[in-house]
Amino acid sequence: MKPRWTTDPGAIPGEPFDYLGIPIGEKGEIGEARAVIVEIETPGDSLWEARAFGGRPLGTFETAEQARAAAEKYVQAECGCEN
Repeated sequence: MKPRWTTDPGAIPGEPFDYLGIPIGEKGEIGEARAVIVEIETPGDSLWEARAFGGRPLGTFETAEQARAAAEKYVQAECGCEN
């Protein structure tokens, strides 16, 4: 089972747009995500930063997929869970 990502289609660069592991159900809030992905605009391109809950940086990557993989690996190591 792959970790559950929730995307905020209204996010702008510099704001989290992908949220990993928001609790399922009506009580789940984006602030409870285990990790987030943030687009960082650079001249001519974008980079993607993975951040743990609370804002701890996990790394900056060339693709969103690489950032998601780093976030998933971190969450798996921290809690032993899938999302």
